[in-house]
Amino acid sequence: DARVAFASLRYPLALATTGLSAVAIALAIWWWMHRRWERAGQGSTQPPVPGSGWFSGLRAVHHEVMRRGPGMMLHAAIPACVQVLLSGIATAVLAKSLGIDLALLTAMWVTAAVYAVVLLPISVAGVGVREITLTRSLALLGLDSSLAVALSILLFADPIINALIGGALQMRAAFAEVQRQS
Repeated sequence: DARVAFASLRYPLALATTGLSAVAIALAIWWWMHRRWERAGQGSTQPPVPGSGWFSGLRAVHHEVMRRGPGMMLHAAIPACVQVLLSGIATAVLAKSLGIDLALLTAMWVTAAVYAVVLLPISVAGVGVREITLTRSLALLGLDSSLAVALSILLFADPIINALIGGALQMRAAFAEVQRQS
């Protein structure tokens, strides 16, 4: 976004670069461990070291992902990209309803930042951290914090409204089925 100075993005960019580097290193270690387990087990899909609990479950997931290959990742990446695009559009529309003019790309990175923070297990349903993240993110664009909190409330209400619509449709279908059977 043209309203954001590069100096204000220096630390978030450094953080993102560090995070991506950590993910790349983790993936390289994961791939290396898979190859080691595969060689030790003469090509079996199960790790040769017996284990139980959380780590063995993680190893089983790892082996399944590595067995299925990059195609599985592509099948997961396509819906994820569509979801990011739709979330960005929804955020831009909700922001527009508050009089905030957000470009689609800006709405997408703001949404990604909010979702990343909300997924951390530090609050109940992301209440509080969502507001802080939006207030800080939109402050980079020079927007008032009260507008950021209002947008946060709309973003919190969005999945609730979606769930209510789905629930109403499900109840309607159930009532129609009961009436059809009687």
